[in-house]
Amino acid sequence: MGINRFLVVLETDQAVYSSGQDVAGFVEVFVESIMACRAVLVKASGFCKVNYLGNLNEETYMQETVTVWCGSSQGENLQPGTHMFPFRFKVPQNVPSSFENEYGHIRYMVEAMAEIPWGENVTTQKDFRVDSRYDLIQDEDASLPLRFVKEESVCCCCCEQGPVNIALSAEKTGYIPGEYILLTGEVTNRAGWHIENSVIKLIQTIKYIVHENSYKETETIQRLGRPGILAGNTDVWLSVPLRIPEQAACLQYCNIMKAKYEVEITFSMGFCSDAIVKETIIVGANPVGKVTMALEGLVPSPSAPKPSAPPLYNSTEPVSQELKPVITQQPTATSDTSPTAI
Repeated sequence: MGINRFLVVLETDQAVYSSGQDVAGFVEVFVESIMACRAVLVKASGFCKVNYLGNLNEETYMQETVTVWCGSSQGENLQPGTHMFPFRFKVPQNVPSSFENEYGHIRYMVEAMAEIPWGENVTTQKDFRVDSRYDLIQDEDASLPLRFVKEESVCCCCCEQGPVNIALSAEKTGYIPGEYILLTGEVTNRAGWHIENSVIKLIQTIKYIVHENSYKETETIQRLGRPGILAGNTDVWLSVPLRIPEQAACLQYCNIMKAKYEVEITFSMGFCSDAIVKETIIVGANPVGKVTMALEGLVPSPSAPKPSAPPLYNSTEPVSQELKPVITQQPTATSDTSPTAI
């Protein structure tokens, strides 16, 4: 005796929802014989939980419960057979995207419960993902050029050497996941020591906020190498590409987890001190300016699967391919201020 099948089924196979969209479906219930049941309830919820080494915090973005079947008119009994009880919820505006890592997560789900009199309630749930990225078009800073300009003297054996002159830039500061940052400019080595190699990193820092305290975790999520520069020589950069991973977190609407992205370029001088430049970028949705999502010349062999990202290089391995950016989009401003899924 009891409920033989109890499932939450979403209306479509859509894997990801965005702010303002409906999450619709039905609860499927199958019983072989009459089953005592007061009601069937469905709850849609979205929340963030942080657990950083035992330090806990949480916040809620979505919580709505509806009764999809009430047994009061039927003697609190479910009749034999298959029953389908529809539901529909709307994803609120300005909620953060789904996110998972070791110390925190943002999750969205639909839960169903059958209230059983004089017995244990029956429950089930179905998770769904939300992509509600920050709108770059509404951020004036996203269209500003990204500049790495610095003259840095390096020290070797306690003696100051000549400077390394860095003058690199990209057309903008705001990017969407999957897009390439294209770096152009020159690096001149006026030091009396050669630069062994250059390393470009995309660094992700997640900050976890637990009441009055905050904790940070930093990792390199993309890395690209370039060859060394002999003393007195200049390295010319022409649209050197660094890709924003598809999995880049967009947590602008979360109050207890924050994501920061920085491009760091290190010029290694061996025994001498390194020259380092670093600038912050913005990751969101609704691209601004010219958008490069592919590179001409990066073509997989017919027998190999198509890569989801360009190859990564070790710090000592130069870029050997001549890759040209393919401009796939040059959007114009829009009046729609709601976040849009990518």
